[in-house]
Amino acid sequence: MHIRKEFVALIGRRVSEYEKRFREFVEELCRSGLAEEFYLVSSRARGDNIPSSDFDIVIVVDDDRDPIDVATKARLLRRESFPLDMLNCNYF
Repeated sequence: MHIRKEFVALIGRRVSEYEKRFREFVEELCRSGLAEEFYLVSSRARGDNIPSSDFDIVIVVDDDRDPIDVATKARLLRRESFPLDMLNCNYF
C-alpha cells in the first residue's frame, strides 16, 4: 500500500513536469517564428485526456518552407523531454 502511494505521487509529479515543459515549449515555439499557426489537438484539446496522455500538435507553415526542416527545428525547441507528437502541414 505504501509503495503504491509513492508511485502515484511520482506519476503526479512527472505529469506536472510534462505540462510545465509543454508550456515552455509553446512559449519557445511562439517566439521562434517557425510556424504560422499551431493547434493542440486530440485528447488534451478535447479535455478527455488521462494524466499520461501525450501532447499532439499540428504546426501550420507557409508553402515556401520545408515542413521537415520546420519539424526538426521545432523539436530542438524542447529543452526537456515530454510526450509530444507533431504533424506539419503547409498552406497551399
